[in-house]
Amino acid sequence: MGAELPFDINGLLLSNGIVTLVIALGLIYIRLARPTSPGFRMWVFAGLSGGIGLVFATQSETITPWISVGLSSTLQVLATLLVREGVLRLNWAQSRPHNSRPGALTLAITGITILAYIAVLRFIHDDDYSRFLVYYSAMCIAWGLLALTLLQTLPRSLGRLALVPAYISGAAALQQASFIALYILRPDLRNSMDAGVLYLGVLIWALVLQISTLIGMLHLDSLWLGQQLESQRQEIANLRLLLPVCAHCKKIRDDAGSWQDVDEYLYQQTQVKVSHDLCPHCTRELYPEVADKVEERLRRSAEG
Repeated sequence: MGAELPFDINGLLLSNGIVTLVIALGLIYIRLARPTSPGFRMWVFAGLSGGIGLVFATQSETITPWISVGLSSTLQVLATLLVREGVLRLNWAQSRPHNSRPGALTLAITGITILAYIAVLRFIHDDDYSRFLVYYSAMCIAWGLLALTLLQTLPRSLGRLALVPAYISGAAALQQASFIALYILRPDLRNSMDAGVLYLGVLIWALVLQISTLIGMLHLDSLWLGQQLESQRQEIANLRLLLPVCAHCKKIRDDAGSWQDVDEYLYQQTQVKVSHDLCPHCTRELYPEVADKVEERLRRSAEG
């Protein structure tokens, strides 16, 4: 930009990058310390990608500026796309197997972003205007895809709080679109002091988006784990309704794996005491000579 900016851009970018990397390290610790959802690893990569991208943006004086800016922007776009990949891997309905590789759409958008930067470098050279248009366009697409993915995949039973990341992503996409329109419709802002103040707002808003998005993913992770726990509890409850009985001796297997007589098992589980008798069928089979007399006596007892 032509005008000298009233703040240290590199300092702000470095601060944003460090904060994002610290959050990413926290995600790594969580992943190592406890079970996590299938998409959690992608969110770790997203935090690392976004943080490293912001740090790269501060190295324009030590690295070729276009390499620094191109890598920084591409890594930030990739970070948003990796968040989306993690959301896709949550697979709430358990309707398809998890895929551990980045999706074709993520690879395609990342590749197109890199090619766009190469084209700007090759044909337009030192043009901040073209560079910003490439960055804002790619980020607008990435945030928009994330918002749509969240709205389409999250079960409504999770409540409105679970949809907050979707609303944040949608707001981020609209923000990027507004900057594209601003750069096209207000060319006078490109090299003015107002553009510097605007860029300060962009940096602060970007930090808010990164932190809120990663916190939102942590919330989704806890919801997913809670759903899996409830599903396992229901499965255990259903299994307990099945009573394993020996097909020959009719003994019952308890939770410890021991086989018990029916009367003993019922008493331990329900405190019910069992009295023994013979049904008419078994009486006739075991004592055929007295079966008729026994049945006649039982019939008279019932009538009398």
